[in-house]
Amino acid sequence: MEHLDLEDVIAWLADARRLLRPGGRVRLSTPDLRLYVEGYLNPGDGFFAEHRERLGKLRVFAETGVPDRPAWMVNQIFRRWKHRWIFDFEELTYAAEQAGFDRDAVARRSFGEGAEPEVAALDSPGHNDESIYVELTRT
Repeated sequence: MEHLDLEDVIAWLADARRLLRPGGRVRLSTPDLRLYVEGYLNPGDGFFAEHRERLGKLRVFAETGVPDRPAWMVNQIFRRWKHRWIFDFEELTYAAEQAGFDRDAVARRSFGEGAEPEVAALDSPGHNDESIYVELTRT
């Protein structure tokens, strides 16, 4: 969803809601804007150092390495991966509400944890350090 404009995400969520029966859920994971902003404001607190190390193991950075600059870390989450919109919990809640989900049907989850354990078990460990996990339930 981070590769879409906000309006397209809302339209996609509205369509997902339409297809869900009452009680049905959709699980979302996407880079967490809050982590990046907090990392930028407090670069010594750990997230950037840990994430930089993880990025450094990717083949795309084998020759160049990962710069030790907070602005680079924020910019790469948008520009390098061609992301269009980065979400935090509040922005995901806004998009869900605009798509017709009730505010109280939006639940923040953790990596590998959710209302349906077998679905949460599908979370990719490759992005768990930078991602937010949210479940939307159709009421």
